[in-house]
Amino acid sequence: MSADIANATQNTPATPMQVNLPTFEGLSVISPSGSQVAQISLLAVGTLKIWETETGEEIFSELLANFASTLAFSPDERLIAVGTKGGFVEVAEIASGETMATLKQGARIEALAFSPDSQRLVVGGRDGSLKIWELSTGQVLEAFSQDAYILSLAYSADGQRIYSASQAGEVCVWEAATGIALACQTIPQPDLEIIIFSPDGRQAATRSAGSTLQVWDLFTGPAAVPVSYTHLRAHETVLDLVCRLLL
Repeated sequence: MSADIANATQNTPATPMQVNLPTFEGLSVISPSGSQVAQISLLAVGTLKIWETETGEEIFSELLANFASTLAFSPDERLIAVGTKGGFVEVAEIASGETMATLKQGARIEALAFSPDSQRLVVGGRDGSLKIWELSTGQVLEAFSQDAYILSLAYSADGQRIYSASQAGEVCVWEAATGIALACQTIPQPDLEIIIFSPDGRQAATRSAGSTLQVWDLFTGPAAVPVSYTHLRAHETVLDLVCRLLL
Protein backbone atom coordinates (compact mmCIF):
# COMPACT_ATOMS: atom_id res chain seq x y z
CA MET A 1 0.00 0.00 0.00
CA SER A 2 1.25 3.49 -0.77
CA ALA A 3 0.39 6.22 1.75
CA ASP A 4 0.55 9.94 0.92
CA ILE A 5 1.56 11.89 3.99
CA ALA A 6 1.22 15.68 3.81
CA ASN A 7 1.46 18.41 6.39
CA ALA A 8 -2.17 18.49 7.56
CA THR A 9 -1.65 21.51 9.83
CA GLN A 10 -0.99 23.94 6.99
CA ASN A 11 -3.53 25.48 4.62
CA THR A 12 -1.05 24.96 1.78
CA PRO A 13 -0.23 21.23 1.63
CA ALA A 14 3.41 20.24 1.70
CA THR A 15 4.87 18.05 -1.02
CA PRO A 16 3.47 14.55 -0.33
CA MET A 17 5.85 11.90 0.95
CA GLN A 18 5.51 8.49 -0.68
CA VAL A 19 5.73 5.64 1.81
CA ASN A 20 5.62 2.03 0.69
CA LEU A 21 3.88 -0.21 3.21
CA PRO A 22 2.57 -3.77 2.91
CA THR A 23 -0.90 -4.22 1.41
CA PHE A 24 -3.22 -4.01 4.38
CA GLU A 25 -6.92 -3.86 5.20
CA GLY A 26 -7.66 -2.35 8.57
CA LEU A 27 -7.14 0.76 10.67
CA SER A 28 -4.24 3.12 9.99
CA VAL A 29 -3.25 6.07 12.20
CA ILE A 30 -0.51 8.63 11.59
CA SER A 31 1.49 10.00 14.54
CA PRO A 32 1.22 13.73 15.40
CA SER A 33 4.47 14.64 13.61
CA GLY A 34 3.76 12.33 10.67
CA SER A 35 6.94 10.36 11.35
CA GLN A 36 5.18 7.06 12.15
CA VAL A 37 2.22 5.04 10.89
CA ALA A 38 0.40 2.41 12.95
CA GLN A 39 -1.80 -0.28 11.38
CA ILE A 40 -3.95 -3.09 12.69
CA SER A 41 -6.77 -5.27 11.39
CA LEU A 42 -10.32 -4.47 12.52
CA LEU A 43 -11.75 -7.76 11.23
CA ALA A 44 -9.77 -10.25 13.27
CA VAL A 45 -7.37 -10.55 16.16
CA GLY A 46 -4.13 -9.43 14.57
CA THR A 47 -0.76 -7.79 14.93
CA LEU A 48 -0.27 -4.11 15.60
CA LYS A 49 2.59 -2.77 13.51
CA ILE A 50 4.28 0.63 13.42
CA TRP A 51 6.54 1.91 10.64
CA GLU A 52 8.80 4.93 10.24
CA THR A 53 7.34 6.96 7.40
CA GLU A 54 10.67 8.30 6.17
CA THR A 55 12.39 4.93 5.80
CA GLY A 56 9.50 2.43 5.77
CA GLU A 57 11.28 0.52 8.56
CA GLU A 58 9.08 -1.52 10.89
CA ILE A 59 9.81 -0.39 14.46
CA PHE A 60 7.04 -2.12 16.45
CA SER A 61 5.10 -5.37 16.21
CA GLU A 62 2.79 -6.88 18.80
CA LEU A 63 0.19 -9.64 18.57
CA LEU A 64 -2.97 -8.53 20.35
CA ALA A 65 -5.26 -10.80 22.32
CA ASN A 66 -8.39 -8.75 21.57
CA PHE A 67 -10.12 -7.37 18.47
CA ALA A 68 -9.06 -3.75 17.92
CA SER A 69 -11.57 -0.92 17.44
CA THR A 70 -9.46 2.26 17.57
CA LEU A 71 -5.85 3.51 17.88
CA ALA A 72 -4.11 6.64 19.18
CA PHE A 73 -0.53 7.89 19.45
CA SER A 74 0.54 9.94 22.47
CA PRO A 75 1.55 13.55 21.66
CA ASP A 76 5.22 12.76 22.43
CA GLU A 77 4.95 9.67 20.17
CA ARG A 78 6.36 7.52 22.94
CA LEU A 79 3.18 5.50 23.47
CA ILE A 80 0.51 3.79 21.37
CA ALA A 81 -2.96 3.03 22.76
CA VAL A 82 -5.23 0.37 21.30
CA GLY A 83 -8.93 0.31 22.14
CA THR A 84 -10.65 -3.05 21.74
CA LYS A 85 -14.13 -4.37 21.06
CA GLY A 86 -14.00 -6.19 24.39
CA GLY A 87 -13.76 -2.93 26.36
CA PHE A 88 -10.04 -3.04 27.14
CA VAL A 89 -7.36 -0.47 26.28
CA GLU A 90 -3.76 -1.59 25.92
CA VAL A 91 -1.07 1.09 26.16
CA ALA A 92 2.42 0.14 25.00
CA GLU A 93 5.78 1.89 24.89
CA ILE A 94 6.85 1.97 21.25
CA ALA A 95 10.63 1.90 21.75
CA SER A 96 10.70 -1.09 24.11
CA GLY A 97 7.51 -2.86 23.04
CA GLU A 98 6.54 -3.24 26.69
CA THR A 99 2.92 -2.92 27.83
CA MET A 100 2.64 0.12 30.07
CA ALA A 101 -1.00 -0.31 31.11
CA THR A 102 -4.06 -2.47 30.48
CA LEU A 103 -7.25 -0.57 31.24
CA LYS A 104 -10.74 -2.05 31.60
CA GLN A 105 -13.35 0.47 30.48
CA GLY A 106 -16.34 -1.85 30.15
CA ALA A 107 -18.08 -1.39 26.80
CA ARG A 108 -16.45 -1.49 23.36
CA ILE A 109 -13.92 1.33 22.99
CA GLU A 110 -14.87 3.93 20.38
CA ALA A 111 -12.50 6.88 21.00
CA LEU A 112 -9.19 7.67 22.68
CA ALA A 113 -7.29 10.89 23.43
CA PHE A 114 -4.03 11.45 25.31
CA SER A 115 -3.47 14.54 27.45
CA PRO A 116 -0.88 16.98 26.04
CA ASP A 117 1.74 15.73 28.52
CA SER A 118 0.99 12.08 27.56
CA GLN A 119 0.38 11.22 31.24
CA ARG A 120 -3.38 10.62 31.05
CA LEU A 121 -5.77 9.00 28.60
CA VAL A 122 -9.46 9.76 28.17
CA VAL A 123 -11.44 6.80 26.86
CA GLY A 124 -14.91 6.79 25.33
CA GLY A 125 -17.10 3.70 25.14
CA ARG A 126 -20.02 2.52 23.02
CA ASP A 127 -22.22 2.83 26.11
CA GLY A 128 -21.46 6.57 26.33
CA SER A 129 -19.04 6.15 29.23
CA LEU A 130 -16.08 8.50 29.53
CA LYS A 131 -13.15 7.84 31.86
CA ILE A 132 -9.90 9.69 32.47
CA TRP A 133 -7.09 7.25 33.30
CA GLU A 134 -3.75 8.01 34.93
CA LEU A 135 -1.34 5.84 32.98
CA SER A 136 1.39 5.58 35.63
CA THR A 137 -1.01 3.98 38.13
CA GLY A 138 -3.75 2.53 35.90
CA GLN A 139 -6.33 4.30 38.06
CA VAL A 140 -9.50 6.13 36.97
CA LEU A 141 -9.25 9.82 37.87
CA GLU A 142 -12.73 10.84 36.71
CA ALA A 143 -15.76 9.07 35.23
CA PHE A 144 -18.71 10.70 33.43
CA SER A 145 -20.96 9.93 30.46
CA GLN A 146 -23.01 11.08 27.49
CA ASP A 147 -26.31 10.05 25.94
CA ALA A 148 -24.96 7.79 23.17
CA TYR A 149 -21.75 6.11 22.13
CA ILE A 150 -18.71 8.32 21.83
CA LEU A 151 -17.56 9.25 18.34
CA SER A 152 -14.68 11.59 19.06
CA LEU A 153 -12.46 12.89 21.88
CA ALA A 154 -9.82 15.60 22.15
CA TYR A 155 -7.89 17.51 24.80
CA SER A 156 -7.41 21.26 24.65
CA ALA A 157 -3.81 22.35 24.01
CA ASP A 158 -3.37 23.37 27.66
CA GLY A 159 -4.86 20.11 28.97
CA GLN A 160 -7.53 21.96 30.95
CA ARG A 161 -10.53 20.86 28.89
CA ILE A 162 -11.79 17.74 27.13
CA TYR A 163 -14.04 17.85 24.08
CA SER A 164 -16.32 14.91 23.35
CA ALA A 165 -19.03 14.11 20.85
CA SER A 166 -21.61 11.35 20.80
CA GLN A 167 -23.26 9.61 17.86
CA ALA A 168 -26.50 11.39 18.76
CA GLY A 169 -24.81 14.74 18.02
CA GLU A 170 -24.28 15.95 21.58
CA VAL A 171 -20.97 17.85 21.86
CA CYS A 172 -19.67 18.64 25.35
CA VAL A 173 -16.80 20.55 26.90
CA TRP A 174 -15.55 19.08 30.18
CA GLU A 175 -13.22 20.34 32.87
CA ALA A 176 -10.38 17.80 32.70
CA ALA A 177 -9.50 18.04 36.39
CA THR A 178 -13.00 17.25 37.65
CA GLY A 179 -15.04 15.77 34.80
CA ILE A 180 -17.62 18.53 35.24
CA ALA A 181 -19.50 19.53 32.08
CA LEU A 182 -18.83 23.19 31.23
CA ALA A 183 -21.10 23.29 28.18
CA CYS A 184 -23.06 20.92 25.95
CA GLN A 185 -24.72 21.53 22.60
CA THR A 186 -26.54 19.29 20.16
CA ILE A 187 -25.54 19.40 16.51
CA PRO A 188 -28.76 19.05 14.43
CA GLN A 189 -27.27 16.64 11.90
CA PRO A 190 -28.74 13.10 12.01
CA ASP A 191 -26.77 9.87 11.74
CA LEU A 192 -23.33 11.32 12.51
CA GLU A 193 -20.46 9.09 11.45
CA ILE A 194 -17.38 11.29 11.93
CA ILE A 195 -16.62 14.40 13.97
CA ILE A 196 -13.23 16.12 14.17
CA PHE A 197 -12.43 19.05 16.48
CA SER A 198 -10.37 22.09 15.55
CA PRO A 199 -7.21 22.63 17.67
CA ASP A 200 -8.87 25.33 19.80
CA GLY A 201 -12.04 23.28 20.30
CA ARG A 202 -14.28 26.05 19.03
CA GLN A 203 -15.27 24.34 15.78
CA ALA A 204 -16.01 20.83 14.62
CA ALA A 205 -16.32 19.22 11.21
CA THR A 206 -18.93 16.49 10.90
CA ARG A 207 -19.95 13.94 8.30
CA SER A 208 -23.33 12.28 8.29
CA ALA A 209 -24.51 9.02 6.74
CA GLY A 210 -25.71 11.10 3.79
CA SER A 211 -22.10 12.06 3.02
CA THR A 212 -22.61 15.72 3.93
CA LEU A 213 -19.61 17.47 5.47
CA GLN A 214 -20.36 20.54 7.57
CA VAL A 215 -18.39 22.84 9.87
CA TRP A 216 -20.02 24.00 13.11
CA ASP A 217 -19.19 26.73 15.58
CA LEU A 218 -19.70 25.04 18.92
CA PHE A 219 -20.72 28.29 20.60
CA THR A 220 -22.99 30.05 18.09
CA GLY A 221 -24.31 27.34 15.76
CA PRO A 222 -23.55 26.56 12.10
CA ALA A 223 -20.44 28.37 10.86
CA ALA A 224 -20.69 27.30 7.22
CA VAL A 225 -23.08 25.78 4.73
CA PRO A 226 -22.80 22.00 4.22
CA VAL A 227 -19.93 21.00 1.94
CA SER A 228 -20.45 17.93 -0.22
CA TYR A 229 -17.71 15.67 -1.51
CA THR A 230 -18.10 17.29 -4.93
CA HIS A 231 -16.27 20.31 -3.50
CA LEU A 232 -13.07 18.36 -2.98
CA ARG A 233 -10.11 19.76 -4.86
CA ALA A 234 -8.05 17.61 -7.21
CA HIS A 235 -6.21 14.85 -5.31
CA GLU A 236 -7.78 16.06 -2.03
CA THR A 237 -9.04 13.53 0.51
CA VAL A 238 -11.88 14.06 3.00
CA LEU A 239 -9.25 14.52 5.74
CA ASP A 240 -7.48 17.16 3.62
CA LEU A 241 -10.78 19.02 3.26
CA VAL A 242 -11.48 18.87 6.99
CA CYS A 243 -8.00 20.25 7.73
CA ARG A 244 -8.46 23.01 5.15
CA LEU A 245 -11.74 24.07 6.75
CA LEU A 246 -10.68 23.86 10.39
CA LEU A 247 -6.99 24.77 10.55
